[in-house]
Amino acid sequence: VYGELMPTFVSDLVCATGLREDSLFLDLGSGVGNVVLQASLETGCTSYGIEIMPGPAKIARSQLEQFKTRCKMWGVRHGEVELEEGDMLKSPRVDQLVKEADIVLVNNKVFLEPCTLFSHFPRLIMSC
Repeated sequence: VYGELMPTFVSDLVCATGLREDSLFLDLGSGVGNVVLQASLETGCTSYGIEIMPGPAKIARSQLEQFKTRCKMWGVRHGEVELEEGDMLKSPRVDQLVKEADIVLVNNKVFLEPCTLFSHFPRLIMSC
């Protein structure tokens, strides 16, 4: 799958950034939602993901339903999770949350020029 982050890498990311229960994690371009769900499950943090492509966004919504059902069935705690289908550059929810976020993950190749993202989210740090 294009651009998918492996679970071990996500665990390393969680550890390296100090993500914890009172953190807000944003995944801009969240695909099928794996990273958003893993961050919530590992730390109990509030997690938000947005995906522009309808196919992956639909899968993400389905995964979220299954995730909640399985966590409840097994008595496993997780943080609050919100998934949105839409354009991260046009979403009012992203505009609101990015100001409060502890961690913002952008792992995609949609942007031809890295600088275009900075004009929308000036506090965002990207590695290219």
